[in-house]
Amino acid sequence: MNDLIIVGGGPAGAAAAVYAARKQLKTVLVVGEWGGQSNVSLDIHNWIGTPSISGADLAKALKTHVDQHVGDFLTVMSPATAEKLAVQDDKVIVTTNKPARPGDSGRSGGGDIIESKALLIASGSRRRKLLVPGAAEFDQK
Repeated sequence: MNDLIIVGGGPAGAAAAVYAARKQLKTVLVVGEWGGQSNVSLDIHNWIGTPSISGADLAKALKTHVDQHVGDFLTVMSPATAEKLAVQDDKVIVTTNKPARPGDSGRSGGGDIIESKALLIASGSRRRKLLVPGAAEFDQK
């Protein structure tokens, strides 16, 4: 039984994973895409401690920091997304889209099922797209 499941690979999810691992909470981090919404930014000026960083570099830095804590207390599932959530008695059950591993009993295909005492959803947000002609060409300009 895990202590914590974290969904999201942006700054909030990565920070939560690092702190949980340091506090020796048995944690599973489910990451669809490292960096979250910042991934599409060419130049970020409000990341404290770094005058300027690209979204791609920030995503790499988040992954590198989390990877340093993978071990007995932290498991990372990437790429994977949380597909289903259920609460049963005193536990949370998350089903991911990541295929079951060879040798898993009772399932053929489908996703992994993770059980935990708590769930932190840090899935972030996505920018809304302007739905007018020409908007795509000027996006991020």
